Amino acid sequence: FGLLFGLIDVINHFILRAVLHRTGQFPFPADKFLNYTQDLKLMRQVGGGMMFKHRYIQDYFAAEYEKHYLARDRGE
Repeated sequence: FGLLFGLIDVINHFILRAVLHRTGQFPFPADKFLNYTQDLKLMRQVGGGMMFKHRYIQDYFAAEYEKHYLARDRGE
């Protein structure tokens, strides 16, 4: 039972990465990109994931996302 749901999550993750790559929003070899962000001191590795090194950077990208995508969804 757990193996089936784990496999479904792996497939969903791969599909998400493929869609993001196809639309030009994220590079497919994510490990190289994420290592590059570490070299630039933008992100750091926390366990198995990544997080922005400074809260300011995260807030900046969140504000840009809201400005671009949420305004478009509201019809502004």
